Amino acid sequence: MTSEADFIIRAGWLFSAEPDAVAQENTAIAVKDRRIAAVGTDAEIESTWHACEVIELPNHLLLPGLINAHTHSPMTLLRGVGNDMPLHEWLFELIFPLEAKWVSSEFVADGARLALAEMIRAGITCFSDQYYFPEIIADIAHETGMRAQIAVPIIEQANAWVQSSEDGLRRTTELHDHWRGDDFITIAHAPHAPYTVEVATFEKLASISEEIQSQIHIHLHETSQEVEDYQRAHGCTPIRKLHDIGLISPRLQAVHMTALDDADLETIAENNVGVVHCPQSNALLASGPSPLMRLCESGVTVGLGTDGAVSNNSLDVLQEMRAAKLLASKAGDEHSTLSTADFVRLGTIDSACVIGRDDHIGSLETGKWADMIAIDMSACAAQPIYDVLASVLLTASASRVTHVWVGGTPLLQDGSLTTLDEQETLARAKTWGTKISAGLRA
Repeated sequence: MTSEADFIIRAGWLFSAEPDAVAQENTAIAVKDRRIAAVGTDAEIESTWHACEVIELPNHLLLPGLINAHTHSPMTLLRGVGNDMPLHEWLFELIFPLEAKWVSSEFVADGARLALAEMIRAGITCFSDQYYFPEIIADIAHETGMRAQIAVPIIEQANAWVQSSEDGLRRTTELHDHWRGDDFITIAHAPHAPYTVEVATFEKLASISEEIQSQIHIHLHETSQEVEDYQRAHGCTPIRKLHDIGLISPRLQAVHMTALDDADLETIAENNVGVVHCPQSNALLASGPSPLMRLCESGVTVGLGTDGAVSNNSLDVLQEMRAAKLLASKAGDEHSTLSTADFVRLGTIDSACVIGRDDHIGSLETGKWADMIAIDMSACAAQPIYDVLASVLLTASASRVTHVWVGGTPLLQDGSLTTLDEQETLARAKTWGTKISAGLRA
């Protein structure tokens, strides 16, 4: 006797990430009530499940939906500006002034839609976003059918969204209450960085975050210069200061982390802090490489983020996986502990763990949400296939993603977006590009 599923996918390969980190051939997955009902071989699923809709993907690899653990989605509208500038100059002399001039609720809405379209096409089903007007980004993500951690920005300087860090703290609590219990949207506090947030604000945040048990998402130890400047001003590293305040905990998500001494590494490892590695952004802004091997060998959970399109130029976690692999290879020691599967896990189950959602997403396991993607493995660049995971890691990009499901709902079907008007989104982006380009030339 068979059970009834909403639909079944039969695929050439499947990588579940958990509990097994091995790609299986000739597999199938049954989906019922938006969740994964069963995963197994073709024969196992055929003998136990029936569905009126069976999706045949014999040349595809099924993966858990990719998770972009750090981005600034509306910054797609600033893609490509300031590519030859170091971080501090880029941020304070270019980006902050541009944001002061252009950021508005309309800018955020149009930029977020452009980013979501790009991310869905890249197989991203969940993202962590940190930007102004977060309530708009949350609404658009929810309407589009994507999952998101909305990391509400907290920064001392006034901006188009709030007048102070106090406003940011208050609005985070309001959004946290509004979205409490939602399956798609979670809310986190996002103090921008130790160099833009005062110690007194971090102390208030520690109390509020403890009370509501919120996640905390922060740019931390982004460059060696940042750490050196902070030590001169405060007599300790930013990690040590946050530890003294009480913010170093499993709820902290530390982004970038390129400059770490042994004591700071021990502190984050002992306190189960999650780290978001942004290899391409770090390289573009000359921030220095994050010590991925040292982090992993110390037991730290590491996820992947693209950062914003303005400091990367693409929102493609498949490319971040490859960059992480190649940068580790440059160090000459990645083979000691990290396998091909480990790098794929960075963008799936490990990123889910970092943002506190691994109980529900990040792997293709029975009972989890049916968040999954299909990658076409028939391309010339993938042939011949001896190791399907190695082929994906070293050859795949967004253009090979053909299907995306979130909770069993298709967001990308045979290469076409189903929940976003792509032509209108592109038209709005081009209009912004014309206006901002004229402003840059003025």
